[in-house]
Amino acid sequence: IILSAGFGSLVSERLPLNRPNLIFVLPVFVALLVIGAEMGISSLVSELIEAPMSTKVASSIALISPLGFLLGFFFPLGLRMVQAGHRAETPWMWSLNGVFGVLSSALAVLISIYMGIAMNFYLGAACYLALVVSIGPMLRSQASVS
Repeated sequence: IILSAGFGSLVSERLPLNRPNLIFVLPVFVALLVIGAEMGISSLVSELIEAPMSTKVASSIALISPLGFLLGFFFPLGLRMVQAGHRAETPWMWSLNGVFGVLSSALAVLISIYMGIAMNFYLGAACYLALVVSIGPMLRSQASVS
């Protein structure tokens, strides 16, 4: 997932920020894919319980890589939006990404233990949907600076 997210990050540089429809649709699409991945993983685990390890690994990569690719878009796109509107805040965005990356991974383990892995998928999907609310103010802020 890290490798595919890295490729997504690389490709995200080519996405124009002046196409708000794409920027609003992407989080919704990813949220739906996250929920779909949760359902796919659940059925995949039961179907491949007796399969050879190589089949399990290949199936997992095939299911997770497209999602990781799309997840790799968000930080670079968000950083470009912040740089366009509030360049001085860019270091804060890097630090917040680091802090929340560490805290969220620990929180995900806690949620998995007490509420199940599926809950992580649902909460992740909800977080991507919440991006839709924050994109509008970021685009308006970017436009007011231009």
